[in-house]
Amino acid sequence: MRKYKLTSALAEEIAKDVVRNEESWRRYLNTASRLYKYPFKEQLSIYAQRPDATACASIEIWNEKMHCWVNKGANGIALIDEDSFSGLKYVFDISDVHKARRIGQFPNLWEMREEHMEAVLSRLEKTYGDTDREAGFVVRIRGIAGRIAEDCYKELALDMEYFKEGEVKEPETEKSDVEQLNKRLSEMSAVEKICSALDWEDVVGWNEDTQAVTITDGERALEGKEVYDLLFAEAADYVMMQTISGKTQKALEMDGLLKEAGHYAARYEGKIVAEQTEEQPLTADDVENLVLIDREYIKGTRTMIYDFECDIRGEHDKLQYMLEYHDDGEGFTIHTEKDDIWERLPESELARLEGILGREVNECG
Repeated sequence: MRKYKLTSALAEEIAKDVVRNEESWRRYLNTASRLYKYPFKEQLSIYAQRPDATACASIEIWNEKMHCWVNKGANGIALIDEDSFSGLKYVFDISDVHKARRIGQFPNLWEMREEHMEAVLSRLEKTYGDTDREAGFVVRIRGIAGRIAEDCYKELALDMEYFKEGEVKEPETEKSDVEQLNKRLSEMSAVEKICSALDWEDVVGWNEDTQAVTITDGERALEGKEVYDLLFAEAADYVMMQTISGKTQKALEMDGLLKEAGHYAARYEGKIVAEQTEEQPLTADDVENLVLIDREYIKGTRTMIYDFECDIRGEHDKLQYMLEYHDDGEGFTIHTEKDDIWERLPESELARLEGILGREVNECG
């Protein structure tokens, strides 16, 4: 019974630890990926006792099916089993056993190879929907993983509450902790979607000390406002290129992702999202009834100027969209006659508005 209590307490403690931050969760997933046939709670117990485990089975399976014998002095991994007399059962990792002479065999450990990639994607897409075939394997897998995470979001949040049952906390405090975790996961998901659409392989994470979203790859490590500054700048170029090439649907999809991310980006600008009862911050959607009335190309500065008439929250205004072409790319500005919109819109909404204006220009020829 003492062993049962220790194993149960260890499982509860590791359940809290793996969701403490992104790095802890990543370490757990590294182990769980090799033990995908075990249920979540047993994966946690194996991870707590043997994080390097690769293939686990009971002594009966090792002996009778694989003809392998447990090494002398090897310790089994204890798992909760409410149906047994002791409340526990034991499994052994492949590193704890050796093959019997002539008849012993080890299991074939699953691994992803290049020739498997299309088959894996095809199977996943039948369940979770198509992915962008122009993107790489990693980006497509991350996109599918994002859909699965989004589908399971609320259910997983309830699981987090379950694992907190042993904590001495007021109900409201516990609820608040779960809500904060949900908000963090939602923000990371919003950033992940844009990275995937841009075909980036950056790792999206979270800095516990600063409570800010992060992206990292081999060359850069960005946090908070830096993340969104880069994303919005790159996304604006992406929307323009997709629009020019006639891929309007992709431009619209990115527009939706930017709208979602803009909510999270605002807090790094020191802005507070207004309550529903108050006037909402200006967005790209507030610019309506756009009519292109003039255009001019200034050859000397390689600048294209588009003049529009529009309504902004029901008030008529004139808007000027300016594109400046440079050898290393292009830049844009958007200004209005009344209460200049360039100063009123956050960067995420300016990027969205540029995409809208670009589509208007493209449709007008």
